[in-house]
Amino acid sequence: MILIFSRSHKIGSAVIRTICWGPWSHVGIVTPDETVIEAAWPHGVQEVDGYAFNNRASHWLSARVQVPDVSAGIRWARGQIGRPYDWTGVLGLGLHRDWQDDSSWWCSEFVEAAIVAAGR
Repeated sequence: MILIFSRSHKIGSAVIRTICWGPWSHVGIVTPDETVIEAAWPHGVQEVDGYAFNNRASHWLSARVQVPDVSAGIRWARGQIGRPYDWTGVLGLGLHRDWQDDSSWWCSEFVEAAIVAAGR
């Protein structure tokens, strides 16, 4: 499964990178037809053109994660399209909220759940 990590010059990206102590503020899943499935504010889970995804970023990096069944992970991710962005989960991180509620997603929890659905 191919993941794509990104960041931008926007203030929200800087805040996320500062809080998480990392170089990236967003992650999505690259499909075999080069679209990206992502959980992003304000739209929630959506599938976007890979070129459009990269144009939003100031920097990006792709990485391959070995999983037993890439197709199952992509199928699961596409089944989540239309679910809302998980604002309560983001805000609840400091409150130890159960973030594995699949009614809404933020990007990293969405990608992690897709990897699990792919058998890892």
